[in-house]
Amino acid sequence: MSRTVLYSILALSLAFNIFFAVGYFKAQKSLQKIETPKERIAWAASKLSLNQSQQKALAQIVTKAAELRKKLKKRQRETTRLSIDELKKASPDIELLKRSLEEMEEQKRRMRNEIMKEWREFYTSLTPRQREKVRKLLKNRPSIRKKLIIPELQK
Repeated sequence: MSRTVLYSILALSLAFNIFFAVGYFKAQKSLQKIETPKERIAWAASKLSLNQSQQKALAQIVTKAAELRKKLKKRQRETTRLSIDELKKASPDIELLKRSLEEMEEQKRRMRNEIMKEWREFYTSLTPRQREKVRKLLKNRPSIRKKLIIPELQK
């Protein structure tokens, strides 16, 4: 009886180890799929048959989005530092904290709106065939379709 229990525990342990090892290797493989902006632009250019001017416009959008994200991250770090310093005080200024957070949220909204506006302009520069390809690529990505707010993509 004790041998049966011991072998059962050993088998269960081995099964869990195999399960986690497979998960680990799958996660490693999926992390390797993350692409650089240049690779994404090249991929989009090949999928959508973009010409040089369209590739350049897309590259500008991607570059601008990366710059805006860097600025936003810097602002978030500053806000976090300010919040921590303020919370360390004996009587923190809650209104200052609220204003800082609201400003940060407003900057996020402006950044998203700016990028989406540029994306919409890029989208209108595409040929009808390229637009159809975009619709097919985004078909299973409702969150992106919703953010882009392109009427044709809402179908």
